[in-house]
Amino acid sequence: MRGRIRVSAADLQVGQRVRVPFGNRAMVGMIAGISDHTEVPANRLKPAEALLDLTPVLPDSLWRLCLWTARYYQHGLGDTLSVALPVLLRQGEPALARQDQLWQLQPGASITLDDRQLEGQGEQQLLEASQLVIPGVGTLGIAPGGEELASTRRKLDTLKQSLDEQLQAMAVASVEQAESRASAWEAAEQKRKHAVELLRSVAPAGLEPLETELAELQADMKAASEKLEATPAPDQEVQVLDLAAAESALASAEKRLNDAEASDRSHQAQLLTGKQARDNARAEWQRMEDEANSPERQQQLTRLTAELARIEQQQVSLRESMAKRERQIREARPDILRQDIDRFQRTIQTLQQTQEDRQRELRDIRVRLEAWGAEGLEEQLSEKQAELEQCQRRYQELDRRARALDLLLTLLTDKRQALTRRLQAPLQKHLNHYLSLLFPNATLEVDEHLRPGTFNRGTELGQIAELSFGAREQMGLISRLAYADLLREAQRPTLILLDDTLVHSDQNRLEDMKRILFDAASRHQILLFTCHPEKWQDLGVPPIDLQKLKS
Repeated sequence: MRGRIRVSAADLQVGQRVRVPFGNRAMVGMIAGISDHTEVPANRLKPAEALLDLTPVLPDSLWRLCLWTARYYQHGLGDTLSVALPVLLRQGEPALARQDQLWQLQPGASITLDDRQLEGQGEQQLLEASQLVIPGVGTLGIAPGGEELASTRRKLDTLKQSLDEQLQAMAVASVEQAESRASAWEAAEQKRKHAVELLRSVAPAGLEPLETELAELQADMKAASEKLEATPAPDQEVQVLDLAAAESALASAEKRLNDAEASDRSHQAQLLTGKQARDNARAEWQRMEDEANSPERQQQLTRLTAELARIEQQQVSLRESMAKRERQIREARPDILRQDIDRFQRTIQTLQQTQEDRQRELRDIRVRLEAWGAEGLEEQLSEKQAELEQCQRRYQELDRRARALDLLLTLLTDKRQALTRRLQAPLQKHLNHYLSLLFPNATLEVDEHLRPGTFNRGTELGQIAELSFGAREQMGLISRLAYADLLREAQRPTLILLDDTLVHSDQNRLEDMKRILFDAASRHQILLFTCHPEKWQDLGVPPIDLQKLKS
């Protein structure tokens, strides 16, 4: 692009607009990145026609917002930037601030704008710096667009001067003339290359053989001329063409001969080109085949295959090890272990603090003994030592109790896990029974706290909390019915009370939930209170109006 529109690398910035060729028309694009190299082949690159902006047209914050929007919504960056730009900027118009000057003067009053007197009222669009003279007040300078427009105009003048210098150095009057001259040069270069190729096809061995052949032909022509002169005159009785007809026949024959020779040369050139392409393709194929069949490539392929198999086996082993570790972590109940560790650490800190307090008391006692000369304190020392021994015994007793409690906690945890596993199976069975009436082929797993957890429906997999409010309401009712079935199997039937339930379900889901309630009503007593009795007319039982019962 820099080679076509004559800009330096320092002038290019992300967010500037450029005009680029697109088929038979030109379009406006934006620079999304700058790099010194590319993986795209050179014959597929096209130069930009013009750099439309000296600075980015979008602020840095708005540019980052467009990038984030394109990634988040998985949309094309070009479409996102097209929405962010105003219409005129998308059409390639200059990114300059317009400033309109409005005036409304009192009758008889006037002002002067750039030596032009204004009266009454009107409007004037300003694109350049102007002077406004107000009689009795002074002169007011107006700079449209502020300092940014002035800087832009200075840069524009610098670029125009650079363009004029380059045009003068190339001895052309305009960019169009330079492009026309460049196109003519490219066409001449193509003709030169074609002539070189044609010369190679006609004279692959060089010009010397052609010159030798020309000399031989000239010698043959000279001999033929001498032979023609020695030939006797034609018989007058034989009909001979006149000179004009003979020249016409000769010209026609020469034309056919020239056409035949030109056709032969063309065919010879095409044949030579085809042979060269065939030889090149054969050599490339042979090189690739030799490279593919080389011992080094075979060894490398074998080594890579073995390495890939080893990595896949290692990956499978790591997955199995990770799954095993995760199961061990779940079975170990990290939350309970963390509580135990916290409890033991606090107990140890308490015992250490108690021991430090006792040691401070012993030091105080020793100081007092030394101060009092150890008179009559032997008995107190014995008592303190006895208290110390009692505290140590108490510590040992508490330590034994703590270990006993840890053992009891482990046993209770194992019992709880075993009881949970025994309760999960029947509860899961009842949940799947009701769920199959609502969502065929769907499953709802129960976690270790006997609460509904993961919901799986075909390709949909997620937690209950991720469902819509209506779906969570339906899952909650199904869970209540499953718990009621579990209590009934344990010979502890329960009454199910529903107060204005399923108000967030659509008509299709409500029909499915009615089937579930009707099925559950065959095993339980269900009382359903509602403010919408018209939705529950088809449950197979007559509704009861509580207001009429009160009257």
